[in-house]
Amino acid sequence: MARWPLVSMVAVVVLGIVLSGASVWATHEVNHRFVIFGSVRDGSSFPGKPLPGREIRFLVAKTGQPWEVVDAQGHPRPSVKTDREGSYSAILHVHDEDLGAVVKIVVDRAEKELVLTFDPRDQHTERRARVDLVVFPK
Repeated sequence: MARWPLVSMVAVVVLGIVLSGASVWATHEVNHRFVIFGSVRDGSSFPGKPLPGREIRFLVAKTGQPWEVVDAQGHPRPSVKTDREGSYSAILHVHDEDLGAVVKIVVDRAEKELVLTFDPRDQHTERRARVDLVVFPK
């Protein structure tokens, strides 16, 4: 009899893990992710020094709300940071209905907008775009 409470508790823990990681698992499918990658550089000189450790946020341009992002290691995050070379990579959780949506990419005082373009019928080709940002001093 004592076995059933243990089985129930294990089932609840497993269900919690599965539900909390639903967006992470969804991004494993090509048609549920859009990879944005690039670099962040200092705009005070050309071509600009890489800017490591800069926080990059991804917003829904229409609402200003954060886009659901997963970092390169598969962890859900509100933002990603540039590495030592000023490079970054982020996986946005998208659906076919997000075709044409505008993502605002923000770092420090710099921002760019990206229109999500892909073929919703193509379930095999990686959906991705390079977006480089230049941060100018105040």
